[in-house]
Amino acid sequence: MKFLISANVPKFRSVLGNESFRVSFCQDHSGLAAQINGLDAIDIWVCEGGEVTEELLDQWLGRDQDSPKALLVSDAKQIPEVEKLLKNRVTGIHAVPKQENQSDSSWVVSTLQAGEMLYAQGWVRGALHHNENDPNADETVVLVGAGIMNLVTAEFLATRGFRVRIIDANPDPRTCKDWSHLGVTHGGFNARMFTYTEADSYNERSSSIYRHMRHVFRKTSLNGGWSLKPPSSFTAAEIAWVNSFEQTPTWLAQSMKEDIYFVNREAAKLWDEYMDRAPELFNGVSLHADILRLYAEDVALDAATEVNRGLGSLMDEISQFELVREYPGFAAAVRSKELAGALVVQGFTLGIHLFVGKLIDRIMELGGEFTWNCSVQRIRRNAAGEVTLLESQMGPLHGNHFVISTGVTRNGLLDGTASEGLVHGVLGVWLQLPNLDPMIRNSIKIHRRGSLVEDINVTVSRNAQTNEEVLLLGGGYGYVGLDHPSPETPELQALFDELERVAHTYFPAGYRVAKERGTLWPEGERKFCIRPFTCTGLGIFEDIGTAWGGHLLITGGNNTGGFAQAPAIARAVCRAIAGEHDPVHVLFNPHRSKLASPVQYSNASL
Repeated sequence: MKFLISANVPKFRSVLGNESFRVSFCQDHSGLAAQINGLDAIDIWVCEGGEVTEELLDQWLGRDQDSPKALLVSDAKQIPEVEKLLKNRVTGIHAVPKQENQSDSSWVVSTLQAGEMLYAQGWVRGALHHNENDPNADETVVLVGAGIMNLVTAEFLATRGFRVRIIDANPDPRTCKDWSHLGVTHGGFNARMFTYTEADSYNERSSSIYRHMRHVFRKTSLNGGWSLKPPSSFTAAEIAWVNSFEQTPTWLAQSMKEDIYFVNREAAKLWDEYMDRAPELFNGVSLHADILRLYAEDVALDAATEVNRGLGSLMDEISQFELVREYPGFAAAVRSKELAGALVVQGFTLGIHLFVGKLIDRIMELGGEFTWNCSVQRIRRNAAGEVTLLESQMGPLHGNHFVISTGVTRNGLLDGTASEGLVHGVLGVWLQLPNLDPMIRNSIKIHRRGSLVEDINVTVSRNAQTNEEVLLLGGGYGYVGLDHPSPETPELQALFDELERVAHTYFPAGYRVAKERGTLWPEGERKFCIRPFTCTGLGIFEDIGTAWGGHLLITGGNNTGGFAQAPAIARAVCRAIAGEHDPVHVLFNPHRSKLASPVQYSNASL
């Protein structure tokens, strides 16, 4: 995605400053032809209107014809004349006049955001056109990957009368005893949380208190960063991913953060509807409502209060005094200045292994089929680029529609798609404490700004083997890119050590008991899970046509929000197959996350 700015160039330069990555400026309109015919094709042109000619439009629209084009015109009076020249050849044309009393910064940012959204909509409009046949109950949907998003999607589809077949490369999680052979949903601890900020953007350059985040993937966990591998060992794909994270401009990062929160709010409504529609899925899964959020600093507490109030999820604000009175165990954290205050927010936690076990049974009751230990290796297409089948180790897979949601894909399955290279792994770690009297009744999220393990989910649960009430702690950010880490690396050990310090700080009594028993890590295994991240924080939703008018849909990459956003993704899949619009189709279009410069990077650039 690249912008050309030929309107109010000084204002754009002033507002963007050094964040003009993927933006070309042309104040002297005589140089427009050179800019349009430059090395990189222009996707979005912000113009005054009068400088636009038919010749320039022909040159612009003749470049990269498979990519949508968006035109924004600052002088609304010029729109009719420009439209005559365009002859319906662009994705969208939009007037962006500066409003009375609108600041330069506000106008520039809103103009860029409008252009980027028109560009994303252009990709989706093209995708919707290939659904020529009305779906019916006789159709089969093949879902690749049996993680939480595809399982919820399969249940949504099966409930609507589709035949579903789920293929997964790993063993059946209900019988597999080795967690390291399972994916992120089944391989970690038995805990997941929903909050209105559970999926989030980590591009925080607009924040006055989180600006340190920009280069967080360039430092290893031993040096206070979020990488489990030294930057010198990054592959070209990993270098591009980190560069894209760092080069996401402030105006776009803020827009994407709001989009992620929008999907979270949609998911909240859908979770409520899901619990009403199928209450049996949520019985006996250690469901706990309302989340207690703890903050180590006043500044972070104040920022979170504002965010949650804006999202409509804030239920209560709790002072240090009130917190210690209700939860005496937190007194030590207050004395050591590790606890400034707390919020109660809307949300819930559940035992994910129990929940997906019920989901699998429900899908099978609806006629769904599961195939385990089957790796899907390639998307096969015809000369027109339409999908014809999927190649797997058990032979070709056929269906009316396909849904691929495999987490971090390392086998080249997504090669040739817009989603290729977008999803990388960021690891989190786990430990377990006994839930001692006075027992914690609400699951908790702890935020420690700048800490190695910055966000920690504390889920109230019950140990399936001992029937003991426990607290499951999960957190940390360890970038592994497209690798699978060795459990013995000092960088991974640093994350476990830091999570242990959090347990000692906030739950000292439970920590001492677990340490004495040797049960911090049940069965002596230090478990971790590798979460699928994109560089923008957006999930992905790609729609590719099949040769018979069906859909191949690619989803995932929802960072810490795969569980949280699962019903929103499931609804988006159902709507795509039905030829209907869903906001996720635009907001999570993979082209929004394809920000890396096309130049080749070398390890030396890090």
